Amino acid sequence: MGVAKGIRMSLNVQRTPIMIWRHLAVLGTALLLIAFTVPPTRAGQIDTAVLAPTCNSFTISVKASQLVPGQSYKIRWSISVTDTCATPGTATYSITFTAPSNGIFSATLPNSSFPFNNTFPPQPCPLTFSGTATLVGLNTIPITFPDGQKSMTVNCPAPTPTPTPTPVPPPTPTATPPPTFGQAAGNPAITSTTVTLSWNKSPSRAVKGYRLRCGLSSGRNYSRIIDVGNATVYRISNLIPGKTYYCVVTAYDTAGRESPASNEISFTASPSALKKRKYSSA
Repeated sequence: MGVAKGIRMSLNVQRTPIMIWRHLAVLGTALLLIAFTVPPTRAGQIDTAVLAPTCNSFTISVKASQLVPGQSYKIRWSISVTDTCATPGTATYSITFTAPSNGIFSATLPNSSFPFNNTFPPQPCPLTFSGTATLVGLNTIPITFPDGQKSMTVNCPAPTPTPTPTPVPPPTPTATPPPTFGQAAGNPAITSTTVTLSWNKSPSRAVKGYRLRCGLSSGRNYSRIIDVGNATVYRISNLIPGKTYYCVVTAYDTAGRESPASNEISFTASPSALKKRKYSSA
């Protein structure tokens, strides 16, 4: 019996290593499956941000890599501007994007204006630009410029002053020339109590009508004013026989402006059938 026990113990000892290797093989397979099912971690980072500024605006080119495809990201950048003539200014911008399938995003963003540009004085001042760009939640880098430096100075000329407009005086209205009693209009035809007067038409197209002014004394002191419309012939009745009358005619336009008086004519109403008086022409 002592020998038998020794044999069984020997067999058990030989089987133990085989069982251990079987368990290790199963565990190794499980670990291998876990290794293949967990995706590698992609942190994401902004690699470059290149700014190309002018005196009034800028463009910027950005690139980010190691991104998770389909995930939303935001890039934010701040630009500081200093000059020797005004208070420094800082402007912040951002863009949100979805990572492409290759995990790399790059873009040149449209031209943008500086919101603080109108605070610069109206004289030539060199502007110095600098700034940072951030892939939000991940990393921040300094902005660089086309020459590879981390700051850039731009010499901005003084703005051209806006010329002061020259005031344009209002046009001077053209005076309406006066009509005239002339030979072309004929001498006044006089009866005992009526007279027919005629005058030359005014050359101005703006004339709307005429006013006939008559009285018993010379010198523009006329007691009778008659608006005859645009007629150039008019008959005056109810004259006092034996009285001498003096008359002028004026023209007026659509705005109511009246021309100077024409030359003055005179005539005497007489019981005789017809009496004519000479008059001066303009």
